[in-house]
Amino acid sequence: MKPALTPLLSAVLSGVVWQNFGQDALFIPSHIVSIALAISVPIAYFFVGKRRGHAVQHLQRGTILLLIAAVPMLVANNLYLSYKSADGAAGDIGGILIMLL
Repeated sequence: MKPALTPLLSAVLSGVVWQNFGQDALFIPSHIVSIALAISVPIAYFFVGKRRGHAVQHLQRGTILLLIAAVPMLVANNLYLSYKSADGAAGDIGGILIMLL
């Protein structure tokens, strides 16, 4: 499958799941996929760059920066997954700041 078709296919599949099973059916899988992408993008960046012959020193710096950028995404996804539903996450958005204080 061509890489350009992947976003189109995922959009169609998520629309089908959304219509047939509702919003809560996509809540947990979407956060799990987001966690997997946040981890796999820096790793793929390193290996694809290495395969193309780029300098390893620059690849390591880029990978470290991408991993640092992924940390807030991982924290947010784990926080939202702890609510177990979209309604629970939406209901407690205001309570997060109070909890952190």
